[in-house]
Order: sequence, then C-alpha cells, then structure tokens
Amino acid sequence: MIISQHSFIDCLLYVITKIKQGCEAFDSFNEKICQDFLSQNSETPDNLASIRRIEYGKIPMYFERPTYGLKVKGTEFLISHIVWKALETDAGVDLILKTFPELSREDAEAVLRVCTVILSNLEATDVPPVS
Repeated sequence: MIISQHSFIDCLLYVITKIKQGCEAFDSFNEKICQDFLSQNSETPDNLASIRRIEYGKIPMYFERPTYGLKVKGTEFLISHIVWKALETDAGVDLILKTFPELSREDAEAVLRVCTVILSNLEATDVPPVS
C-alpha cells in the first residue's frame, strides 16, 4: 500500500483559498496549520519548537505587492525568501555537497531551487485587476 501524507499541504491550500475569498482569519488559520503540521509530522520537541515560530500571514509589500505565505512569526520574512537568499547561494550548495559528495554542483543547485519554488508556490500574491 502506498501512503501519501499531505494534510499539512491540504491545510495550506485551504488557507490560500480562503484568503482568495477575502477571509484573513489568521489566528484560526495558524491554529489549524499548527495542528495539521504536528498531526502529520509528530510532536517531537524540534517540531513543536519550530512550528510555534512559524505562521501564515500577510507581508504588506513583497516585491511591490501584498503577499501571503509561511513566514517567521511576528516578522515580514517569508520562508521562501529566506531559503532563496540564504540557502540558494554558493554556501548552501557547498553545504549540500559536503553532506552528499556524490551529487554534482548542478544537482545541489537544483535541489535548492526546487525547494524555493515549492515554498513560494504555497503563497498568494494580491494582484490588482487589470483595467
């Protein structure tokens, strides 16, 4: 039997759908996100500490537009932006290559790029209607 655990992703997609409908009930969204994250991934001390520092929220101006996404709680730092700027770098690539020397530099760059894109795909950007 093949098992696919994606309740956390389903929850994020639900939140994005609600935001697109104009609902910004971030407290209840984040409570559900926390529950689904821990339910799917276990309540280890690391998971508990980590999810308590993350929230789904609004960044008023991200590349000149309001953007909603997973971010560090109480800040305007989207996780996707942190991964992009801090890890999708030579230092990030070198860390992967040190841990997985059998990978090529291009492999490591691809891994980091896909991680950044996956995280950014869990965001919603407020795009004004075209007149």
